[in-house]
Amino acid sequence: MLSLLLTVVLTSAFVFAPDFLRMAKQPEEVIVVAMTYLDTLKWAMLPTLLLLILRGLTSNYGDAKSVMIMSLATVSLNVPFSYVLAFNLGWGIAGLGLGTALAATLVLIGYGYWVFKRPTYYRFAPWLHLEEYEWRLMLPLLSMGIPIAIAAALEMGLIYGGTLWRDLLALPHSRYTRSFCNV
Repeated sequence: MLSLLLTVVLTSAFVFAPDFLRMAKQPEEVIVVAMTYLDTLKWAMLPTLLLLILRGLTSNYGDAKSVMIMSLATVSLNVPFSYVLAFNLGWGIAGLGLGTALAATLVLIGYGYWVFKRPTYYRFAPWLHLEEYEWRLMLPLLSMGIPIAIAAALEMGLIYGGTLWRDLLALPHSRYTRSFCNV
């Protein structure tokens, strides 16, 4: 439920991405390319969030090997999908976002199938207890999950936001930064 809620909220927040890029003094042509990428990449948000849930479930039961295999499968699919879509089919930067979304979706389906076929995890299958998916019962769970989601969003925002704000921090003016960042 929290994954669905976060997907709606974060996807809606993409509307503000061009304004944030302008505040970071990015050229208009960069904003157009970035938004083309983000518009296709946002379709990877729900599968990625659901994969995080499955990863947490399997990690809690000590099944770290499956998490590693799932991560390798995602990368193994992402690279060829993105390459074919971006270059062979000529979709450009949108193909890269779509390749990521396709890889995440296929791995979610495969990993979800694998996870819920295991007796250890079957009891956690979301379709077994559909009566539990009502707001009255979900609100306490969401109230526990929202602070974690906010912390994760802040962490990601600080990491990626820092790269956007480098122009405002005067880093491009140092000789080291210009040679390192090709500025």
